[in-house]
Amino acid sequence: LKLKRRDLVVPSVFLWRKAIEDVTANAPFQRLRKNLLLILQLLALLLVVFSLANPVVTAKRAGGKSTVVVLDASASMLAEDEPGSRFAKARRMASRIVDGMERGDSCAIVVAGARAWVALPFSSDRRAANRVLQTLGCTHAEAPIRDALLLAQSLCVNRTEPVILVISDGAFPPLDDVPGAARVRFSRVGQRNENAAIVAFEASRSARGQDEAFLRIANHGAAREGIVSITLEDRLVLAERVSLAPSSDRVFTFGMRLPSPGLLRAELDVTDDLAVDN
Repeated sequence: LKLKRRDLVVPSVFLWRKAIEDVTANAPFQRLRKNLLLILQLLALLLVVFSLANPVVTAKRAGGKSTVVVLDASASMLAEDEPGSRFAKARRMASRIVDGMERGDSCAIVVAGARAWVALPFSSDRRAANRVLQTLGCTHAEAPIRDALLLAQSLCVNRTEPVILVISDGAFPPLDDVPGAARVRFSRVGQRNENAAIVAFEASRSARGQDEAFLRIANHGAAREGIVSITLEDRLVLAERVSLAPSSDRVFTFGMRLPSPGLLRAELDVTDDLAVDN
């Protein structure tokens, strides 16, 4: 590439530009000239090579918040000291949590009714979660809160910093430690505890042939009065007024005469927040 040339002294090189270009072309080392077309061609070539290489970038997606809402669906959640009921307020609280989810967040719903069950697995669909909430209702059973917490913890496996939110009135026995990595928070519903309930009912016939009914009535809250009525196959056989002391648990005995065997029903007519246990 390097040619040997003779050096000559001339008055001007104005007419020698062609010769200078030949010398430049034959130089072994020279700077690249700016050429837009060449740059575009190189970029196109790089894109083709990049696409053929099919590169894959492995990255860990930054996950959003994971929340499991545990709804207490026991009988006490039917108390009407909250607008609608305690359970209605619990559903409204859960709906606000769902509506507050941001992009990437997910929510699951566990119901503690007659048994603990998953109403909604983890989902980011706010509309679907609200539809599920509207279909939920209460039961007349005790809430298996511990089973619900165990179920919620199992849903949180492999989740980043999950949170379990229990919405309940707290009407359940003290809980032992529930194993799991998720943090458990408690949101209480219920403004007061004004309730009278029939907690036991038994009937027997004495040796003298006298029929007797035994009712155990627990009064939670202030003193109140009510009427106890007993029916035999929907036929009224007894009605008596009772006085209930505040925060009391008392057994009442009623004498009666039943004309025939049949199904007895006892009912307490009293003004309180929960009618299902009357």
